[in-house]
Amino acid sequence: MGTREIVKSGIATAVAILAAVTLLIEVGAAGDIGEGEQDLEQQSCINHMNKAGEAVSKATSKALIKCESDASSCDKAEANLAKALARTERTEKKKCDPKNLPDFAFTGAEQVNESAVGATGLLFEGLFANGLLTEDENVCQVHVAKTTARGLDMLYRVGNRSKRASLAKGADSALELQREIVAGIDEGGKLRSGAEHALGRTIGKCNKADLGDVVPGCSILKPTARNSGGDSKPDDCKPGDSKRNSKPGDCKPPAGGGAVASCIVDASRCSWCLAFNGMDDLTIDCDDFDDGKENGSCGEVDPDPDPDPELCERELCAADEELSGQCSVFLAGCLAEELGEEECVGGALLICEGGPPEDVDESNVCSRELCELDADLAEHCEEFLGLCLAVDDFNSEECVGAALFICGGEAI
Repeated sequence: MGTREIVKSGIATAVAILAAVTLLIEVGAAGDIGEGEQDLEQQSCINHMNKAGEAVSKATSKALIKCESDASSCDKAEANLAKALARTERTEKKKCDPKNLPDFAFTGAEQVNESAVGATGLLFEGLFANGLLTEDENVCQVHVAKTTARGLDMLYRVGNRSKRASLAKGADSALELQREIVAGIDEGGKLRSGAEHALGRTIGKCNKADLGDVVPGCSILKPTARNSGGDSKPDDCKPGDSKRNSKPGDCKPPAGGGAVASCIVDASRCSWCLAFNGMDDLTIDCDDFDDGKENGSCGEVDPDPDPDPELCERELCAADEELSGQCSVFLAGCLAEELGEEECVGGALLICEGGPPEDVDESNVCSRELCELDADLAEHCEEFLGLCLAVDDFNSEECVGAALFICGGEAI
């Protein structure tokens, strides 16, 4: 099985775990798992399994980078990933006595592997949306990816070190353990500032490279207040903007090197948090952990959105099967392309309402209504319109209708 297939399987597991953890947090049961101080044998099992998960994440990063940017090194990187996955299974057999398994912070080799692979895969998928280019095509992007991987490795190392110390001091519940892990990583803000500094140095060597091409996941939406340094409101990037924005790396600022570095660090923290929750059955609030805000930047990922099944039976679509079919095809295709659930639904609704007004077209749709007053919203509209028109299966009227929804057009 190649790297992409392994990562795809891991991502599916990571998404399922994330949804379950999100539910636990929402119902107030976060951390309500396991009680009792762990003996030395149980601690050893937990620590060795986490060390194995760290190695799997590191091997995944290397395989993704090597196989995308340097095909000649791919076979070796994939072999190392396979070895890391197998090592986790051996570790469970050697270090975890089935008769004395830990009471908390333990799931087993399969979930450790898939959580580490999946969360790392989500990070690279979110940041480098179209896959890495080769070093000849974009040496800057490859260096940024490598620096990102090193920052993620450091999060694992510090997180595991904090976990070992907490267990040794007598942590007797998952809740106590995860509090001390997070405190260890956030101590003095040194880990964040060090990672941002390292990324800033790497990005600074990119000459005049377009950072939007280097890190697409950090340039698709409006800036958040913390990263922009401007007057943007903290909720400029909302979880409802698009299901794709829930991936680590999405919903971040299209700004200079410093802001992009902060964006990558936030995404890496999200990835690490998802992995640790999965590997140890913890319930760390990853949405708060990644950037200090409850803003959906590391929220629930829905890989298969399921909007109102009667959406394409409204208005004119109720009496016109052909129009209803067009609505359904556009909605399904738009969601599959991950162009944004709200935008896709808005475009589908407009199909059933007869399409956009005659005086609205590609040339002016993003300068109407709210977009006329909000430059950031207009920019988002233009970006969506470009992505939509690039899809062969969509026509201009459908994309214009969805873009009009972004600007709050009167036809909606």
